[in-house]
Amino acid sequence: MTTFLSHWDAGRSYGDVASAIGMAEPGSARTALFTEAAITASIHAEQLAIGPNSPEFLARCVRSLGTDGALRLPEPLIDEAPTTLVHAWISAAQSNCSPDGLRDGLFAPWLETVTMLLALRRTATATSASAPVTDQLTGSGQ
Repeated sequence: MTTFLSHWDAGRSYGDVASAIGMAEPGSARTALFTEAAITASIHAEQLAIGPNSPEFLARCVRSLGTDGALRLPEPLIDEAPTTLVHAWISAAQSNCSPDGLRDGLFAPWLETVTMLLALRRTATATSASAPVTDQLTGSGQ
């Protein structure tokens, strides 16, 4: 079954999420990080069956250990592909030239944004799967 999210996802890709994380200066780059890049990251995470609890856990690790400590976690998420994905995000955050506290203080909220988006996507997918498909123009069910 095709859902609104799958149609929307098909045309919605920011591109290189890691690059957006690494260039998070104030202004339009930071806005893109917390909008387009976070949305794309949630899509990538969802495709790897990463639930919202995982990035939330990682955000807590970044807040307590910093990006350096989080990167040293041998398997921050279960399975190789999700771990590779989040290691790329953490490495990109480390490439940001901001002082450690500022860098970590920006990356942890970004992970929390990805967490929120994953939770919303899960809710929207569950809701759309149980709701009848309605034609947007006529309002009639199919």
